Amino acid sequence: MDTRVLTFLFNCARRIKPVGAVSDFLCKYSSAAFFLIYYAGAVHLIFTDIRALIFYLVVPFCTLAASWIIKNAVKRKRPFNGEKGGYSFPSNHSASAGIIAFACLFINTGFGVPVSVFALLTGTSRVTAGIHYPSDILAGFALSTLFAVPGFYILPFVI
Repeated sequence: MDTRVLTFLFNCARRIKPVGAVSDFLCKYSSAAFFLIYYAGAVHLIFTDIRALIFYLVVPFCTLAASWIIKNAVKRKRPFNGEKGGYSFPSNHSASAGIIAFACLFINTGFGVPVSVFALLTGTSRVTAGIHYPSDILAGFALSTLFAVPGFYILPFVI
């Protein structure tokens, strides 16, 4: 099923040129955009809420560390014979986009909602570009959710 969904979305993106162009653009530039979004949020918190800044920094770090550990333990090859190098499962792009979206929701819902939509588009673009299987993307988002719920929505109110 995973391979069929990947093949279908990848072929759609190659046949429908605007979809492929957007997908390729997101794959190329979304990391830089999320980097800027994340650091803008950190700068905002430096001036408004130092306590929240601690969670804002620690939770994404833990998420990406877990993603890296899982990726190197599973060692799943990327679709299409690993053209892009590295391992596929879970998607670090999806995990980082997801946790940054949660971090933005944590500090400001109005800012976090569009970032969340951008995260979903980024994850989808990784499949349409043939870099990840759909399960890689879902695992990345699930991992970010697993860390975000306690890290942003439980611990700050308990500690």
